[in-house]
Amino acid sequence: MSKAKDWAKTLFHTQKGRLLSKGKDFDGGTVEFNLNDFRGQLSQKNGLYKPNRYLFKIKTPPRVVSSRLDPLNTVKEMVFFCDNINIPGLSLIPVDHKRLGIGTFDRRASSSIPAEISASFMLDGLGHNLGFFQDWVQGIVYMGDLKNDVASHARPAVGQFPKLHSYGEIAYQKDYCVDVEIQTFSADTNDPANPTQPLKISTLHAYEVWPSQLGDVTLGWAQNDEVARVTLNFQLRRWTVENHIDPSFDPMESVLNPDDFSFYEKMLRIGQGAMALKNAYKKPDSVGDVLNLVSGAQTFKSSFGGRKSPHGL
Repeated sequence: MSKAKDWAKTLFHTQKGRLLSKGKDFDGGTVEFNLNDFRGQLSQKNGLYKPNRYLFKIKTPPRVVSSRLDPLNTVKEMVFFCDNINIPGLSLIPVDHKRLGIGTFDRRASSSIPAEISASFMLDGLGHNLGFFQDWVQGIVYMGDLKNDVASHARPAVGQFPKLHSYGEIAYQKDYCVDVEIQTFSADTNDPANPTQPLKISTLHAYEVWPSQLGDVTLGWAQNDEVARVTLNFQLRRWTVENHIDPSFDPMESVLNPDDFSFYEKMLRIGQGAMALKNAYKKPDSVGDVLNLVSGAQTFKSSFGGRKSPHGL
C-alpha cells in the first residue's frame, strides 16, 4: 500500500511540474518547455556550429610579392598554417532622412563597411610564411633604405615596381589586392556525394583583400615548446556568401535500419541499453528518478531499432 502511495505521489508531482512549465503563446494557446524537446530541436538542426572546421584560401598570390619566394606554392600551403580567423561582419551606415523636407527624421541605410579579417598563421621552420607576408606588405609601401642598398637592386621588376624601388613608393591597388575564401564544414555530417569528406556548409568570398597590419613575432629563449605565430589584419572591399546546404537536406534520411548492423553490433547495442536500464531502475524517490527510469527504458527500446543519427542526444 505504501509503495502505491509513493508512486501516486511521484506521478502527481511529475504532472504538477509539467503543468507549471506551461505558458501562454501569442495566440493564447498553451506552450510547454520540455528539455527533451529542446534537445530534439537542436538535434534536428544538426547540433551546434563548430568553429574549428574551416579552410582559409588565398586564391592567387599578389603581384607585388617577389618571385624568389615561390609565392604560388606558399599560397597553396597557407591553408595548413592558418590556425585562427574570423568570418567578417558588415556595418551599414545610417543617414537621417526627412521625407518631403517636413516632419521628423527617419533613419535609412546609405552604405556598407565590411569588417576586417583578422587571421593568425603558424610559421614554418624555414620562415617562408613570414617572408611571404613581409614581402607582401613591403610591396604595398616600399620600406627599403633611402640609399641604393643591395636589396633594392636585387629585387626584380614586379607589377608597378621597377628594379630600383624608391622609399615610400606605393603600388597600384590591383597589384597588391587578392581574393580569398573562408570555407566552413560540418563537424558531424559527411557529404552525401562523397561520404569520406565532411559536409561543406558555406563559402565566404572576400574581394580586393590586402594586409593592413602585420603583427609582431615574439621570440624568446624560454619558448622551447611554443610555435611562432604572426597575426595579420586584412582589409577588403566586399564579401559574398555561397551556401552549400540544400534546404531540403535531412541528415536523418541517412539513418540505417537494423539490417545494416552486424550480429555483434546488435548484441553490443542491446547490452548497452540493458545496462542503462539497470542503472536507472530503482525505487523512485523523486521526479528525477522517474525521468531517469523512463529515459533508460527508451534507451533500451531504441537498442532494438536502427542506428541513431550522429546528431541524436
